[in-house]
Amino acid sequence: MSLETIYYIGQTVAVVAILISLVFVGIQIRDGNRLARAQMHQEISDSFINLVMTLPDESDMFFEAWFSVVAYKQLGRRDSEMVNAILLGLYKHFENVYYQYKSGFVEETYFQSTTQFMSIFRAREGIQFWWDGRKAVFAPEFVAFVETLSIPDMPIDMKATTRGEGVSERSKA
Repeated sequence: MSLETIYYIGQTVAVVAILISLVFVGIQIRDGNRLARAQMHQEISDSFINLVMTLPDESDMFFEAWFSVVAYKQLGRRDSEMVNAILLGLYKHFENVYYQYKSGFVEETYFQSTTQFMSIFRAREGIQFWWDGRKAVFAPEFVAFVETLSIPDMPIDMKATTRGEGVSERSKA
């Protein structure tokens, strides 16, 4: 075997080794991206769960305020600040999902389910009132997106609360 043949065999082996290592790196990157997406979904879920856990024991008052501008306006200062903080946290959560989706970290199906949830929230009169007064604290791109969402009809059993009925006495103080 000549030196030239040994040289070509060595080059061929090197090229095969490089190709195998590139395939391995590609697999590692794909797995890393999958892991990053899974972690992102978990972090988004955790942040939402933490937000829900902040709801006080008198949650009915907050839900009434979400459904009705009348109920929202009747909240006392402390309750109004709490409702504002909870809604701000919720909409910041929505904004985070939006930007994670735009960056490719959130899958289409998860984003669509979050978008549907945002639409359901936008159907609430009190939340629409809140949003109109506070959308300036969000990124303009996110605001434009939220405002393009269609607002679904509310279920019949929820319409009674849109008249401000049942506002808790505590919230009026």
